[in-house]
Amino acid sequence: TTTLVLGAVGLTSMVIYLLFTELLLPSGDTQVFNRTVTLVENDLECQKLLRMKPGARLKAYGESSENKWTRNRPISSIRKPDPNNPNQELLFMKFHVESEEKIGNVQLEIKSTDIANPEYVYLFLQVDGYKHFIISPPRKVVRIPGKTDNSGFLGIKWGLKKE
Repeated sequence: TTTLVLGAVGLTSMVIYLLFTELLLPSGDTQVFNRTVTLVENDLECQKLLRMKPGARLKAYGESSENKWTRNRPISSIRKPDPNNPNQELLFMKFHVESEEKIGNVQLEIKSTDIANPEYVYLFLQVDGYKHFIISPPRKVVRIPGKTDNSGFLGIKWGLKKE
């Protein structure tokens, strides 16, 4: 019974750790994705390239599957150690954004010097028929303790947007 209890505690700890690092940390893929989609939505030049109507929201998703019945479209992301600085981690991410008229690809690289403050290395939008548009996001993401950004439960915005 001791082995069973220790195994259950270890498994529970691992699940809590994975949930925390993926969904709740500012450097987690879900938080980076949500923050980047907001940056693209709010950028005036991106709105022009995607021909967004005022007040419209973007649909953002990952890579499409060959199976037409699959609804899950995972976001392509890779984490690698920085070859110049072993204390830093690099995150590469690619996903699609879609307005009512145009579809674009967003690619980014983030350098994590500090878990709480990731820094964009580059962020650009590619729309067919146009050159790459480089979006200049804030260099560091500043998190104020105790202040929430109303990002929803587990870092996911559930339901309709409140105007």
